[in-house]
Amino acid sequence: TENRKRRNWVMSAFFRAVLRPVVAESCLDVIVLSKAGLARLDAKQKKIPRDVVETVLRPALVQFCDMKKLDLRLVVGLHSIVELFPTLFKEVFARKILDMLSLFVDVTEVRRVFKMTDPEIREMVLYMLDFFR
Repeated sequence: TENRKRRNWVMSAFFRAVLRPVVAESCLDVIVLSKAGLARLDAKQKKIPRDVVETVLRPALVQFCDMKKLDLRLVVGLHSIVELFPTLFKEVFARKILDMLSLFVDVTEVRRVFKMTDPEIREMVLYMLDFFR
């Protein structure tokens, strides 16, 4: 059981790191390395503890649902998690993304809410659209 606690702690730290990446060209490297690490982990234990994943994801999803807390780093991090664990995200998450995207129709409101440049806002929307790929 002590071994399990350590493994869960390490996995939680891993997911937190993936959820808050540095937004840069190196994000693809993080995803590739994460997939390789998870494939190795998965080969040993066959299953990643869902409770660990959900404990880390729940706060991020709550933040995602609040437009005032939404930012590019969070969207990029969630995008990476979806790439790593596509089966964790169900129809409810897809509907929430569509709801959030509908808020981006009013450009004036978007510029008021987000303290970002237009290219950063565009990039965030593109990542949100890419969830459906």
